Amino acid sequence: NEPVDLIEIFNSDHDELRKLKQRQKDTFSEALQLYRKGSFADAKSAFLQLAAENPQDKTLRLYLERLE
Repeated sequence: NEPVDLIEIFNSDHDELRKLKQRQKDTFSEALQLYRKGSFADAKSAFLQLAAENPQDKTLRLYLERLE
């Protein structure tokens, strides 16, 4: 398995959701780096923090499922 770049296009999201994702961008990047380093407990904690604010985010749910 090789890491791939992840690009999220959220121009079609409503304003509120777009602003939320913009605010979460740095935390998401940190969570992704932790995941890729194998720091799974820390990554899970970061993804859970993000999901608490945005429980409908499919990308966050995907990573949380992988961390179960």
